[in-house]
Amino acid sequence: MENAEAEKNPVLTIRDIDLPDVEAPAPEVAEDESFFLGDINAVSRLIKSYQSFIQPYENANALVRVWLETMQKDFKEQYHHNPIHNIRSRMKTLPSIADKCRRKGLPANFEAAREYLTDIAGTRVICYYIQDVYRVAELLKRQSGTILIRESDYIKDPKPNGYRTYHLILGVSLHTEGQYFPVEVQIRTLAMDFWASMEHQLVYKSDRENKEQLAGELKNYADQLNDMENKLMRFYDGEIPIEFLPNLSMTQNP
Repeated sequence: MENAEAEKNPVLTIRDIDLPDVEAPAPEVAEDESFFLGDINAVSRLIKSYQSFIQPYENANALVRVWLETMQKDFKEQYHHNPIHNIRSRMKTLPSIADKCRRKGLPANFEAAREYLTDIAGTRVICYYIQDVYRVAELLKRQSGTILIRESDYIKDPKPNGYRTYHLILGVSLHTEGQYFPVEVQIRTLAMDFWASMEHQLVYKSDRENKEQLAGELKNYADQLNDMENKLMRFYDGEIPIEFLPNLSMTQNP
């Protein structure tokens, strides 16, 4: 059981991440302490390397959050409608970065992560209405100091399992001119978030034997929630210019 668990969640070793060269005089220690202190020093260098690597991603993620919080205030003052229910931010941990690189067939080091991973920093925005999702997405894409790396509209085109969310990968410019750090932004409604959380818990995170049957049930529930959300759109009281909205009839179930 322990071996199976280890293979499922591999432990990150010092060799998995490239470390910068650190020239420092070796401390004088007793022979029986040298191995232990060597491990401590290696782990310490690894942690410092991770902190240096992750800092600009944290800054980019924090900047996106500031934009969203400012958006909340502006909507309250100008439209008396706050489209954002809550904002959640997260950063990938060191083991998570190494694991993601391995699953993509990449070397588990910071250079590969910097070059190929676009979800090291992430922010999730929970809105009330489908209209709010598109409004927030459009305003984020128009934000100065960003480039749009990729977007996927899984509300108009849901995934086969019923998953619905609007995905943006924004490149956020910090102090270095011409350098952008990606932030994955997921924008969804309360109903979409409820469904995604339950699906993740029941199917992705569990060892149930009836996963296929359960996945079919969850797909039906996703369609029912989508029907409900489309009906609730008539109660929407936000003043949104029409150019910000897609053809919302396309969100109907096929």
